[in-house]
Amino acid sequence: MEYILKTEGLTKIYSKVRVVDDVSICIRPGEIYGFVGKNGAGKTTFIRMVLGLASCSGGVISCFDGIPLGKARKRIGSLVESPAFYPNMTARENIRIFCRMIGEDPAQADEILEKVGLADTGKKKAGNFSLGMKQRLGIGIALAGDPEFLILDEPVNGLDPTGIAEIRKLILELKNEHGKTIFISSHLISELEKIATRYGIIARGRLVEEISAQELDEKCRNKTSIKTDAPEKSADIIKKLLSTESVEISDDGMLFVGEKINNIGEVTNELFRNGITVNSISSTASTVEAYFIEKMEG
Repeated sequence: MEYILKTEGLTKIYSKVRVVDDVSICIRPGEIYGFVGKNGAGKTTFIRMVLGLASCSGGVISCFDGIPLGKARKRIGSLVESPAFYPNMTARENIRIFCRMIGEDPAQADEILEKVGLADTGKKKAGNFSLGMKQRLGIGIALAGDPEFLILDEPVNGLDPTGIAEIRKLILELKNEHGKTIFISSHLISELEKIATRYGIIARGRLVEEISAQELDEKCRNKTSIKTDAPEKSADIIKKLLSTESVEISDDGMLFVGEKINNIGEVTNELFRNGITVNSISSTASTVEAYFIEKMEG
């Protein structure tokens, strides 16, 4: 399968305001796709259009290599904004009743409870659950019918560190052990950084960038800049010393080493031994959070 979800020019206009503006993304099988943006950036509206909960003002949505949307949406599980459940029922009763609502076998409830870590909740009413347990129940309801694709809207919002860690672990298990493709919208960059394989960054309704986790790592990696009186010779020495090809020379003769140098003294000493004068040397790195904030501020 080439893609799980593809949107082309997806747009939503409320009262002449483009809440979602010409957004085109593509999510491939097996990805954890982090949809990053500030509160009010258009993330939830985008999700609601994909799920058919809001009409589109323009653009195209296609899923699972273009099968009809009605059939496609039966293969999608979702948790939008906050989990919806019956507070006076147990976790098992909630999942069983939801299975019946969508025409699925309620007997799968016990297996789902195992997946989301709620198998031991017994007769405890869902209304008495902690916030983290409620989120896991919401994800459990989304798993009814064993969907291939999960859409989770701010799944760790409001949770304490323990709850966040539990949801993170669950999401990774759903991907790695159960083969789910997962779309997560969030403004909590530090959490997405731990699980996402690719990102879409949205600001004021527009998609700013799509970037893989590997590409992001490369952009934010420690870089060392070195100014010498013999840049080309210096580059050859550094490549050999560090066993790397990640050395570039700018137009003004500055060397940029695209990785962390653990022992700068060793590099400068080797350059000195070869008769090269080092005028300056410094290391810089951009954090993932700083990168996203810059993009979201636009």
